[in-house]
Amino acid sequence: MPNSRSRRTNPSKQERAALQAAARQAEAGRKQRKGLSYGVVIALVAILFTFGVLGQNLGNNKKKKSATTDTNQNIPGRPPCPKLDGSSKRQLIFDAAPGDCLDRKKTYDVVFETTAGNFTAEIYPSRAYNAANNFIFLSLYHFYDGLPFHRVLKDEFIQTGDPVAPGITSAGYEFDDDGLPASSSQYVKGALLFAHERADENGSQILIISGPGGASLNPTFPLFGQVKKGFAVLDKINAGAGDNVNTPALRYSIKSIEVSEHKG
Repeated sequence: MPNSRSRRTNPSKQERAALQAAARQAEAGRKQRKGLSYGVVIALVAILFTFGVLGQNLGNNKKKKSATTDTNQNIPGRPPCPKLDGSSKRQLIFDAAPGDCLDRKKTYDVVFETTAGNFTAEIYPSRAYNAANNFIFLSLYHFYDGLPFHRVLKDEFIQTGDPVAPGITSAGYEFDDDGLPASSSQYVKGALLFAHERADENGSQILIISGPGGASLNPTFPLFGQVKKGFAVLDKINAGAGDNVNTPALRYSIKSIEVSEHKG
């Protein structure tokens, strides 16, 4: 189901400053909520045991948890799932991670329109639901539109996903690892991964393996998709690498990402 939307550009300097402040505030709030949640959980468990509720409701809780895997689940306290047709308004900062927005049994196609040309990838929720769900969530909110491939390591990877400034590498939230490969040999050319500095701290930055050097990475990055068409475009971006991974000699950018359910 193709989306229809106009071209987007990078945020202005004023917008970047505002977004950076919002991202820092969101990160501080996330950490505060994380700390408070431990105390809340302990208190709730004590209350539940006191009234004999915990044991009685374990079965019901499992049913409720599995029910949230339906497509486009909007959960209180979580941002609403974006529309698959691409009509949701652009957003770069969120107060929390999304709920379950994808069907775990389906495969999704994404078309990266870039300044180097287009390439197409398949996204696999059944392999790495957290990673796939978050990537498509952000893509459908046009998070990646206009962002450069700001890091390029020749014959290893290209990286994108930082819309604000160095050091602000998420959309205001983090999510846990899943879909980790048994071996880095699965990091083949065209593999889509989430980048992070520490385990279970994925944000918005993604790596696309651009050559045989991908197999030298530690198998600690969620693997959630695979490029299927347009490898010449990957080669073009890869060839733009400079002497320093952080300063490509030729910098290419994402124009937009189109998402649809796989038909085949």
